[in-house]
Amino acid sequence: MLEAVRVAPDPVPIADVRQEITGEDRVLPGMRELVATCAERLALYSELDTPWAVQALAAASDT
Repeated sequence: MLEAVRVAPDPVPIADVRQEITGEDRVLPGMRELVATCAERLALYSELDTPWAVQALAAASDT
């Protein structure tokens, strides 16, 4: 597991348009429900076609 984390591509920021930004606070809309669904299905965010996760996954694979 440690090796997988070590060689994984760098994280990609979530686009501002996918966030609710108020002052210094940033919130991902629907995150609570998404986390619950991931736990229920034992799935990754990208496996549930979450737009920001799929976008980040695609960007990481381009490098």
